[in-house]
Amino acid sequence: MNMRKTARRGFTLIEVLLVLLILGMLATVGIVAYSSTREGAKKDTANLLVKQVESAMERFNIDLSRYPAEDEGIKALVEKPQFSDDKLAEKWRGPYLKEDPLDPWNNPIKYSLVDDTSSGTTRKVPHIWSMGPDGQDGTDDDIRSWTEAK
Repeated sequence: MNMRKTARRGFTLIEVLLVLLILGMLATVGIVAYSSTREGAKKDTANLLVKQVESAMERFNIDLSRYPAEDEGIKALVEKPQFSDDKLAEKWRGPYLKEDPLDPWNNPIKYSLVDDTSSGTTRKVPHIWSMGPDGQDGTDDDIRSWTEAK
């Protein structure tokens, strides 16, 4: 009887481990790229949201010739505030926003009125911002509607 030797086919343990190592490295690169892309998208979304609130503030200002008082806040863009003057109440054409805005990190959008003297006269202008990814107010990652003077 003539026995033929057949070559054994298959992968060695080292080859299998090498393939698994390469797949793991590719998965790691993909996850890191996805995470940074996702964080960038959240920052872009927050920037657009700040601009949307800023635009609603401008529409409020056009209708009422003033920005919402700080105690009224952004809520004045969603719900009609209490006005002491009926004529002023008639000018409100809101809601200017559908709901109180939350940034992509589920923090409320912040608002304050500040004095602006850049035009030579003092006037109140709105500052609108998101606290950014860290959720801390006044840090470098805040997303603002204004630029800092240097």
